[in-house]
Amino acid sequence: MAGNSKWIEGEAVDFIKTEIRKSKRMFPYIDDNDRTPSWDGNIFLYSNSSGEKSNLLGKIPVQVKGHNIKSFPKGNIKYRAEMADLRNFYNDKGVLFFVVCLRELEARGFEKKGYYTCLPIAKLKKMLEKGRGQTKTTIELSPMPDKIKELENSLFTFYDDLGKQVGVRYAKELPSIQDLTDEQLGRQFEFTVIVENNKNPWNQITSSYRYLYAKTANGILPFKEGPCKLAFMTEREANIRIGERVYYKMAKVKYQSGKTSIIVGDSIEIFLDEEGCIGNIQINLTQSFRHRLVDLDFLLEAYHAKHFLFNNTKIDFVLSNGVIKEREKKEHLEVLKKIKILFDTLHITKDLQLNKLKARDWDLLELLHGCLLYHKPYITKKKMEILCQTKIQDICILLLATEIQRENGRYHYRLKDFFEEIVAFACETNNGKTYPASVFVAMTQERYCTCSNINWGQQIPLFKEMIKDNPETFNLANMSVLQMLAAYDRTKNKELISRAEELQDWLMKETHCDLPCDLMTINKCQIIKRNRDFTEKEQLEIRDVINKTEDESLKFACYLLLGEKTAAKYHYARVDEQTKVNLKNWPIMRFARDLNLEI
Repeated sequence: MAGNSKWIEGEAVDFIKTEIRKSKRMFPYIDDNDRTPSWDGNIFLYSNSSGEKSNLLGKIPVQVKGHNIKSFPKGNIKYRAEMADLRNFYNDKGVLFFVVCLRELEARGFEKKGYYTCLPIAKLKKMLEKGRGQTKTTIELSPMPDKIKELENSLFTFYDDLGKQVGVRYAKELPSIQDLTDEQLGRQFEFTVIVENNKNPWNQITSSYRYLYAKTANGILPFKEGPCKLAFMTEREANIRIGERVYYKMAKVKYQSGKTSIIVGDSIEIFLDEEGCIGNIQINLTQSFRHRLVDLDFLLEAYHAKHFLFNNTKIDFVLSNGVIKEREKKEHLEVLKKIKILFDTLHITKDLQLNKLKARDWDLLELLHGCLLYHKPYITKKKMEILCQTKIQDICILLLATEIQRENGRYHYRLKDFFEEIVAFACETNNGKTYPASVFVAMTQERYCTCSNINWGQQIPLFKEMIKDNPETFNLANMSVLQMLAAYDRTKNKELISRAEELQDWLMKETHCDLPCDLMTINKCQIIKRNRDFTEKEQLEIRDVINKTEDESLKFACYLLLGEKTAAKYHYARVDEQTKVNLKNWPIMRFARDLNLEI
């Protein structure tokens, strides 16, 4: 190949200068035979196309290398750069690194192709650490884009990175994207993008790699994960139906890698082309049992109708049976419907992850479906307790087992939902008398923490039914409130505190309730304290209890609620020893954790 190294470098510089001059907002100042250590010149950036120095934004340092080849590579290329150069770039503010490949043509002349990489300080720091002790290291460069606007956007974003990353040299450690999930930090982050007029902004934001920056006490720093491609998901109201049946009231719009798609449900993604027309349809069934049930039903109906309505706009939905596999999906849908009927019967609102169900879980679901819905007997070699439970993933089901037959060493049981209305319990009072009671009397703190099939709609009605026949009804209901609060403190399950509030509200409104008003006020207020701060009126109610009661334990509880620690400790010291022992199990002691009380 003709030409020496100086000639090759000169051709490379000429090529880059020609490409950069295609932009009206960039101008190259690069010398053919520059003797400056490590740098070959700069590219100047302007705020508009006038080129006047009053509109100069700044400059990007540049190094240009020429490289003769026999054939152009596909995609990115790798180049061995000198560590001394990279160290100089790091000590400055970064560099825009070009490599121009020249291929000699048979009919004389040369074909040229440019490659580039943006090397801000954060990236250079990683490269220097990785190549410590070496004289050269490998860098990867991407082909220069055909459209000058794409290159222009890339370089303007890089210029912004150059200014923001100066602090990297002085930071002991860069923040991590994982830090964004830490509620204690509450980090803000930002990124830079240049959006052209009359262009889809989402495509421009998500089509290229860019740095994310965190606002820290030490200034703005890039995340240590380096440049990444952003994706955005937005939710929109959407009436998605087939005929008169509405399947969804919301849809998600996803912007990723310069592409836009609409996600229907959790399983169907419809890609749009640049004009917004329907393109490829991708089906990936969600592992959520409840969401897959809806998605699969919609999918099969849309397949038959060959369309669906999106806010009254007809969307064609044409897929081959090879993609849908109709018979297989119909059978699967029937299985999911059986699970839903079972869960609805048991008042279970939790979800299942279908990919995590084991063969034993599927067998158990089939067994429960037969025993609870069709009253088939459960046959086992082991004797069962009357009150039993079974578990599928994190769904714990409380059941009653009644022995109906024993034959050939096997036990035959009738399984029932523990919370069926017809089930009745009995409770024994301190005086030895036995009274009828609802199933909720058997609910302990542990069961409130774990049980998934609680029929909450029956809790207050069943306590109401007990009032005539059980004089301990209100005391038992009060104990349920306390057990639910203790369970909430362990699990943070909002359902528990909501139900405790409903039950407490019923107790305070029930005209026949014989519980002390002071006690009910304290219980009401400890529920409130778990949700929000007290109003002035509520604080006065607590102080009214303090002024009226002679019970030191109640005064102690009131001062705990008010957050007056010194007064709480004073009245705790005046409580008798047996009451102190009992206090250990009161849920209100949650608010005394930092008092270091001796019990």
